[in-house]
Amino acid sequence: MVGSSNKNKYFDANWKELRDIQAMTDQQLLQYVSEWDWVKPYTGAYYDTFSEAAVKSRDEVLPVLMDLLGDKIESVLDCGCGVGEWGFEIENKFGIDYMGVDFNIPKDKLVIDEQQYVNHDLGTPLLLGRKFDVVLCLEVAEHL
Repeated sequence: MVGSSNKNKYFDANWKELRDIQAMTDQQLLQYVSEWDWVKPYTGAYYDTFSEAAVKSRDEVLPVLMDLLGDKIESVLDCGCGVGEWGFEIENKFGIDYMGVDFNIPKDKLVIDEQQYVNHDLGTPLLLGRKFDVVLCLEVAEHL
């Protein structure tokens, strides 16, 4: 591994892990990743606590965005919308058409209308049949 040293106490284990992963089929790799502990933290309680942090971020960033682009925005697509904290404000405060996309969010946790929510794995192509003026993609890359 480039930049690694055999003086690292994990060197041999890391090389073995790499060889094991390289030998896996696609299905074996998917199964292997699905068993990682950090892949499974998304419970109903998770969305309750995350919502508070998302609202704080939204309340700081959204006014700046609206000051800059507000009169040019008629629609927003939020890829990785979580429970829809951003969408709730975008739709209700600014009257902008909003659609949120995420994967397996419990419907009872959504703060947006179910009609504004698209359940979709963003690791696959997303075809909605329409365009949006702005696309939000916040805290999503680490899941792909």
